[in-house]
Amino acid sequence: MLAWLFIYALIAMRIGVEILPDAHWAVTLAYYAIAGFAWILPLMPLIRWMNTGRGADEI
Repeated sequence: MLAWLFIYALIAMRIGVEILPDAHWAVTLAYYAIAGFAWILPLMPLIRWMNTGRGADEI
């Protein structure tokens, strides 16, 4: 999860710097707000699985 978050943050920053440097402040704010929450979407299945507690019985 930490590796994914690190790579995602680098990509999101790169997009923000390369594509949006001259964009209106509201567009930049919207991009960073959406990018700030979008990292969790691919990880939701993993987070749900971790919260089931089914793996605790096997240890």
